[in-house]
Amino acid sequence: MQESEKVINETRKDAYDGYESEPLLPAFREATTGPTSKTRWYVLSMVSMATIVNNFLWSSWGSISQSTQLAYGWSEETLFWVTNVGNITGFIFALLGVYLVDIKGVRTSMLVCNGAMFLTAATRVITMQHAWATVLLAIGQGINGLATTVTMSMPAAVSNTWFGLSERTTATAVPVLSAAMGGAAALLGPLTVDMPQMNNSIIMANQTDLAGIQQQMRHFNYETCGVTVLLLFCSVVYLPSKPEKAPSRTAHSERFGFTAGIRHIFKNPSMWLIAAMFALPIGFFGNWLSFLDVILNPFGIAQAEVGWISFYGSICGVAGGILLGRFADMYKKKMKWILIVLNIIVIADFGWFSCMCVNLLPYSKAAIYVSVIAGAAIVGAAGPLYLELGCETAYPVGEGMVAGFLGMVINFGSAVFLFVDQAYAQDTGWTNWALVGVYTAAVPILILFREKYTRVDIDIEATDGDG
Repeated sequence: MQESEKVINETRKDAYDGYESEPLLPAFREATTGPTSKTRWYVLSMVSMATIVNNFLWSSWGSISQSTQLAYGWSEETLFWVTNVGNITGFIFALLGVYLVDIKGVRTSMLVCNGAMFLTAATRVITMQHAWATVLLAIGQGINGLATTVTMSMPAAVSNTWFGLSERTTATAVPVLSAAMGGAAALLGPLTVDMPQMNNSIIMANQTDLAGIQQQMRHFNYETCGVTVLLLFCSVVYLPSKPEKAPSRTAHSERFGFTAGIRHIFKNPSMWLIAAMFALPIGFFGNWLSFLDVILNPFGIAQAEVGWISFYGSICGVAGGILLGRFADMYKKKMKWILIVLNIIVIADFGWFSCMCVNLLPYSKAAIYVSVIAGAAIVGAAGPLYLELGCETAYPVGEGMVAGFLGMVINFGSAVFLFVDQAYAQDTGWTNWALVGVYTAAVPILILFREKYTRVDIDIEATDGDG
């Protein structure tokens, strides 16, 4: 036991790296560990559902973009700006979500998050009158951006607070990948709202049943609002912040306070490397996927069919990510090499897709399906591993702070993608090669990156010592 405590103290001393004088916050008032609580699965489910709904609210117009433009009288530029409001507020208020998750805890954070999503959904059911709807929906997207700051900061914090070492990466993977489930649900929009008559990329309003599409959009919005009401009700009735006993040593260890954690992350070069090789590429990818119907429209692939392609990719990514998280839990300290392999596969896959789009390689609808589904699955599966790697690297910074930092960079990457897209609105080909470029740039960074598994070392030594 003494040898275990010595190793733990040495590991923690190295982690603090010159910040010993900073104020520290204990995660638990009593430094006691015990068996994991069964309630952990309910809490994880609530966080995952919130993430699904949050991402659905953000991306719900992507797969029905032509129908949305017709129903609200929007141009493509208006749709872009209304959608991008959520990215902007998510970036500006990223630290709010971090503060809520790391300082106020799971329950308060989820009440704020679910309340914000209810307000977002409520703005969509008030009116379909074009001018008022545009203002209200833009405000709603901004409010949903605030909810995003919580859902991005929550996964690793929940897994560390409620789950033991043997389940931690898997528990992180579930809510992280739930964002893809929300995107996948949004891609089913064409099943609910009909596509208008099109002449190539031009909406034929005179040949379309406008009243019918607006009525379908109303039903779509009411159903969405109903889900947010249910989620808010459940979180009000019962949603504890943490179990009575911590599931691991690091779950109740002291952490940096809010301002100290911010300074530690921003001064940590390794965290900026993780942001460069994960957060920026995923920000690009998320927006690329939401505009996939525009990218594939010249190839005769309809809006509804694009929705199914992206849906299958998201589902495969969720399944693959959970399995990969379980694999990482079983074989600890191998995340870097797993991520290198995944990145190389992604580069080859998106390179294949890009070459097909410019006729450098034979094109077929089946090949488009395979390349998009495979790429989406691998990108989604890698996300939880990057987040866990960030938490290990930044320890003893709180997990919410790490996720919030990476989420802020993801929003920045998303905004950059959308602004560049506006500059090249007539040519979507650049988006495919941009994906190849950002993932190619990540490989040498990964190879040079020095891994550090501080939390894992402390928990392993504590477990061995207790045994």
